[in-house]
Amino acid sequence: MNRKGVTIVELLAAIIIMGLVIGLVSMLLSSLNNANVEITEEAKANVEATKLIANLDDYFDDFSPTDYRACEVDNCVILEKDFEYVYSSVLGTVDLIVHDPPTELRIEFIDEQLVFDEEVYNLDYFSFANDFTISTSVNERFKVTVTFEFTFVSETNSYSFMTAYTFDQAVIPES
Repeated sequence: MNRKGVTIVELLAAIIIMGLVIGLVSMLLSSLNNANVEITEEAKANVEATKLIANLDDYFDDFSPTDYRACEVDNCVILEKDFEYVYSSVLGTVDLIVHDPPTELRIEFIDEQLVFDEEVYNLDYFSFANDFTISTSVNERFKVTVTFEFTFVSETNSYSFMTAYTFDQAVIPES
């Protein structure tokens, strides 16, 4: 007998094999999509942290603290500027300007918000976790280190970061 065509068993086998291949391909595509979402979210967290750290850099560079003091609450620091040198373009001299009382910059974490002198820092894609810490230390050479440890939280993940700033604790120089 000369048979031409496909039997029902061969047809079912082909359908089962095609179903397995389609299932494996869809699982692979789903895994790739999930990985892409994770990578994108982690990249957003890194960009957000870089923006925050750059903002902190700007605050420290622009303010140029000479001292600090602790706040009455946790996760807070008050930076102080007792003096600064200002260039006078008219006279061509560098003048010592003494601030009495000292100029202050208050940085605190309160109610899951980072606040700079009562101005709330807004995040674009994440929120802060409650584990935000601001700590200070002074070494034997009067170098003050202010350390910020913070975690961004999304719906599914959390991302932790840390940055530290160092400045010289200084007294007002003699005129």
